[in-house]
Amino acid sequence: MSQVNILNSRFLVDFIPAELSFKGLSSQTRKTSYSGSLPLLPGLVCQVCNDCAALVLSMAQVKKTGVKVSYDDNKDCFIIHTPKGDINFIQKGDLYLADFGECVTDRALNAMTTKQREEMFEKNIVK
Repeated sequence: MSQVNILNSRFLVDFIPAELSFKGLSSQTRKTSYSGSLPLLPGLVCQVCNDCAALVLSMAQVKKTGVKVSYDDNKDCFIIHTPKGDINFIQKGDLYLADFGECVTDRALNAMTTKQREEMFEKNIVK
């Protein structure tokens, strides 16, 4: 099980400078310069890594935020029950994966560069 929380910055808000490190899937030590929080799980501090192959949440640390974490044996998935809805982690290979697409917040979008925001729209819309 993971002992850290590592997420892409597009899912996080409230960034603070933090010199942190972790070992990735390749067993190489990686360093991060920022941490942030996941809006769906207030109180959960996550290291920022925008180029990691996998994003990681420690279920033990998630439980410490006060939300319920359960396992559905029939669906073979972990479920984080948040006030805004459930996040399902479904097993694929050796990992349990979740779709965080709905977790992207407007505040996270504000952290995007102008070029990144322009790429979201058709060229004839951008002035």
